[in-house]
Formats: sequence, structure tokens, C-alpha cells
Amino acid sequence: MTNVRTVVSASTSVSCPAGQTLLGGGGTVTTTDTLDSVQLTSSYPSALDTWTIAGSANIGPGKTWSIRAYAICGV
Repeated sequence: MTNVRTVVSASTSVSCPAGQTLLGGGGTVTTTDTLDSVQLTSSYPSALDTWTIAGSANIGPGKTWSIRAYAICGV
């Protein structure tokens, strides 16, 4: 097979620094493959001070992908 694709999923979380409150959050999914090969599947507050995201990818040989969560925090 010359066009074998790999299906993968991952999640990551980010927390606010001590003394700050989670106001919101989100995430991004990037790839070296075509943009339609990756998706952000969930984005939610998983604790009072933590934001979690999950993503999945169906990427071709030699291609990479990554996910990054961000939190909006305040005092």
C-alpha cells in the first residue's frame, strides 16, 4: 500500500496559575497534512481551574499533528 493513513487521537489540559480563576478556554489542532485531516473533538472545563481539549487526526505517511489547549484566567 502506498497511501497508508494513521488514525490517532490525543487530549491535553492546561491549568490556571495558583490564585487565579478559570474564565474560559479553548484549543487548536495543527498538522503538516491537509487541514481536513484533523479535528478538535472536544473543549471543556474539566475542573474549576483547568481546561481540557481532545482532537483526532487521520494523517498520511511522514505527516505530523499537534494539539494545544489554552486557558483564560483572571484574578
